[in-house]
Amino acid sequence: MDLCIKILGKPKSKQSFRFTMSGRRYQPKSIKDEEIRIASEVRTQLPGDFIPFDEPLFAWVEYTFEVPKSFPKKIVSKLKDHILFKTTKPDVTDNLNKGLFDAMNKIVYRDDSVVSAIFAIKMHGIEASTTVKFFRLSELNKIDFKNLIKSSAEEL
Repeated sequence: MDLCIKILGKPKSKQSFRFTMSGRRYQPKSIKDEEIRIASEVRTQLPGDFIPFDEPLFAWVEYTFEVPKSFPKKIVSKLKDHILFKTTKPDVTDNLNKGLFDAMNKIVYRDDSVVSAIFAIKMHGIEASTTVKFFRLSELNKIDFKNLIKSSAEEL
């Protein structure tokens, strides 16, 4: 793994632009504020001599949402040993990834176009967070996917 970043807080989706009555498009302030928060948290976790990636990357993304209070305690107690996937909104492929990768643009990589492959999962956990692990695609054959999945379950 070339870089691992953990962003605390509930993962939020990025909505499309909205339009005013006059036809001008805008992004709601809450969306902009979330991108600024993510970017700030990412910067604090980068090594001092970090240079943004400028080569094809693979991103492993884990979106962890707090377990709803309505979940049975029997299920919650199993979180330490099992991954409890989240099957409700927000959608992972478009809405969650867009805001996250836009926020890291020009900080973690030259442009988000260098992220050539993404694996993303939504799950429930004790603490809401987003974890992103970056790998150079040139090193893809060295990635131990079995341990990545196992470590995700153990971190919950």
